[in-house]
Amino acid sequence: GARRLAESPLGVAGERGAAMTSSAAVPTADGFALCSVHPVVLFTVTDSYTRRAAGQPRVVGALLGSREGRKLVVRQAYTVPHSEANEQVMLDIDYHTVMLDMHRKCAPGDQVVGWWSSGGGENPGSDALFQQFFTSQVEDGVYLQVDTALSGGRMAVKCYKAESMVLDEEEVATGFTEVPCKVQMEEAERVGTDLLKGDSEGLPSDMGGLEESVKRLQKMVETVYQYVDGVCSGRIEPNALIGQQLSSTLDSVPRLGKEAFERLYTDSMQDVLLSQYLAKLTDAQLALAEKLAAQQQQQGAGASI
Repeated sequence: GARRLAESPLGVAGERGAAMTSSAAVPTADGFALCSVHPVVLFTVTDSYTRRAAGQPRVVGALLGSREGRKLVVRQAYTVPHSEANEQVMLDIDYHTVMLDMHRKCAPGDQVVGWWSSGGGENPGSDALFQQFFTSQVEDGVYLQVDTALSGGRMAVKCYKAESMVLDEEEVATGFTEVPCKVQMEEAERVGTDLLKGDSEGLPSDMGGLEESVKRLQKMVETVYQYVDGVCSGRIEPNALIGQQLSSTLDSVPRLGKEAFERLYTDSMQDVLLSQYLAKLTDAQLALAEKLAAQQQQQGAGASI
């Protein structure tokens, strides 16, 4: 059930503007220097905000991910029911424990790396308590704030790192310092995101998806060709990092001749066509079985009458 978070000895210095400081252009001296957020986290936040209870200004929850060097990768998120009233913060810790156990069964490598808020209705004292609770299981946790109000016509995503403020060797407050944040997606996530942004009413067919992939690949090849041609002709200043990335990409491509590639492509297409044929054959068998079952039921009902 919901439990009241204990009063923290750490407050938040001043008002919101004093508690939140921006250092997006300057990496932190210790801990993580970059926060990478997967798009499924943003979908979870916006969905939870849309489904929030009437009169609730914001929703909060836990962030799951892992550390990769000085980069913090946030892969999953879930909502934790809470309430903020009369300067008291109630959080459903039992629900949080159950959800965390379920996520660990699916992704054992992920752990709690911080917490998130949908934005709106922020309370400096509550933020300090949330930060203290959600980061009690991990050192150097992150606070992810998503602007679900779409201020300025876009959904801003900001990450903050909590830092203790010490006075005379005693912790007196908690301040939040902004750290660089970017939304990073894998290829599978990119396909789903592009589909959600488009006007398509459904998933593309196998051939349609293949056609779009080939067109996207052609555009990438044309962009690379223009860059390489510009470097060779002296119109574009060479960049060693881009050259290394291009070399690494070319090395990862299998070295196949034209005949071997066409044979591999043909075999793959035959596998796809065979799968489609088997799927349609299964649908036909199921439809026939349903009709036979319906006819037997009608005959049985007529005999009983």
